[in-house]
Amino acid sequence: MSNHTRCVRSNLAAEISRRDLTQARAAALAGLTPDGLSKRMSGQVEFRLGELLELARVLGVPFATLVAGIDAADEQLAEA
Repeated sequence: MSNHTRCVRSNLAAEISRRDLTQARAAALAGLTPDGLSKRMSGQVEFRLGELLELARVLGVPFATLVAGIDAADEQLAEA
């Protein structure tokens, strides 16, 4: 799983939890299957931009919230 996916997954899981949603419910609200979101959260499948935009809309957060920290993850990788 890429650092980008880990970062997005962590941010997304936090936002889903803050809203007391299950992953399955968040998936349904965003037009994804529970299995589809699960595979994306586990890193088996990469998120598509449109999926992240829809998840941000459903969760009521700016898109930037879901991708926050990606630059820092890139910097850590470059330093390694």
